[in-house]
Amino acid sequence: ALMEFAKIAALRFQFAVRDNESPILQGSLYQKARDSWREAYALKRTSPHALLELANFEAQRSAWSEISAVLVPEILETPERAEIHQRLCDLLIRGGQAARLVELYENELKSLPAHSPTGAWYAGYVRILAAEALRRKQDLEGANAKYDEAIKTLQMSYAKTPSFAANAKYYEAMAMAGQSRILLERRKTSDAAVKLTQAFTVSIDIVNKQDGLAITPKVTSLEIGGELFRVGELKKGAELFE
Repeated sequence: ALMEFAKIAALRFQFAVRDNESPILQGSLYQKARDSWREAYALKRTSPHALLELANFEAQRSAWSEISAVLVPEILETPERAEIHQRLCDLLIRGGQAARLVELYENELKSLPAHSPTGAWYAGYVRILAAEALRRKQDLEGANAKYDEAIKTLQMSYAKTPSFAANAKYYEAMAMAGQSRILLERRKTSDAAVKLTQAFTVSIDIVNKQDGLAITPKVTSLEIGGELFRVGELKKGAELFE
């Protein structure tokens, strides 16, 4: 009943905003929806559904700090609930708030990797986003260091929970492919080839996966191979294409 009441209050709030109703009415409807979702979650803490609905509601308002206020305390309290991490990531990334997401995992949530395998996985994933943001700014040294952090935290996740290995190694390989790209852009082609080969050894499944800059490891491998052939390192170039 509380969930339904919250949904109705949320709809009424949206209509009030659309119709430019008084701020007092808008505030009252917002508070009713918010309180109802929180009460519903308090009654059934075994399921985060009500909390996730509240986060969605805040996202519709572009209330990014409120999303953090809703989800971050719950992540700290129950860090193994992947669906809460995932909702935080999805809402902030879709809202163009990736930088805010990175800040959360590097500050309020920075303690998670030490004791939470799920927290370590998401911290690693978010650090890849941070590395890609630094690459866009041409801060290649900073990006490389951030990829190192991502790899370390992803490895922590599957060291604690081996069932995470396949998925975590996929993103670990993507981080290594990012480092290979950085080496290529620095004209360290041989080192780039070694790093990309290591990435493919960790997970060959990444070969056609675009990173945040829309570059696939396959494209990087072709560019590395072409450069190696150009400078006469034929054997190394051929090995990369095997």
